[in-house]
Amino acid sequence: MTKRLLESFIQSPYQVNDSSAKSCWRHGVQLMINQVVQHYFQLPRNIQNSISIMKLIDTYRKNLNIDGFESVTHYCVVMAKITDHLLTFLSSEAKQVSQLYFYHRQKGVLEEGEHSFSVNIELTEYSSKLYSMKKYLLMADDHLIKLFQLMMSVYSVNVYGKLPDKVKIVTLLDGKEYEYSPTIEDLTLGQQYVKELKEIKHESWERRL
Repeated sequence: MTKRLLESFIQSPYQVNDSSAKSCWRHGVQLMINQVVQHYFQLPRNIQNSISIMKLIDTYRKNLNIDGFESVTHYCVVMAKITDHLLTFLSSEAKQVSQLYFYHRQKGVLEEGEHSFSVNIELTEYSSKLYSMKKYLLMADDHLIKLFQLMMSVYSVNVYGKLPDKVKIVTLLDGKEYEYSPTIEDLTLGQQYVKELKEIKHESWERRL
């Protein structure tokens, strides 16, 4: 359950960390963002451009339930903002990252040399000097950003056996980028939060029986 909980949280913290109705549109948009980012970096390098980004957004936004938004205007505003920021950040990312490897399942350990790869739920950059993990989120306050940094640290140690040098978070609704260097203390705090989250989910499951 721990691994599944970690993956679910990193994939979309809005569903795991907030069970209220207001999380519905956030969760849906986050899944769309995940699909766009993953598919974009799987494209041949010569077509990683703004046209491809727009096509992918148009493809995956069709899965969204507009009724989950506050209004049609709210939907249009959200889509306009994340489209603008995805165009900015993904175009910049493609120029900086030499090559990407996508893993839908966790396999093996980090390879030697300079590589970048994704674990289906985040973009991870690795070189002989630096190992960083990046996640594109719809939105996040200071509390969620901190929780995400902790959970990414726990996930990294569980999957790769080491803390990342950097955890980077991009929030697409406001176009901001956050960077943090995890510590052993963060790992301990993250493991404690996972334990608490498991207990909350277990109690919720028991109440439904």
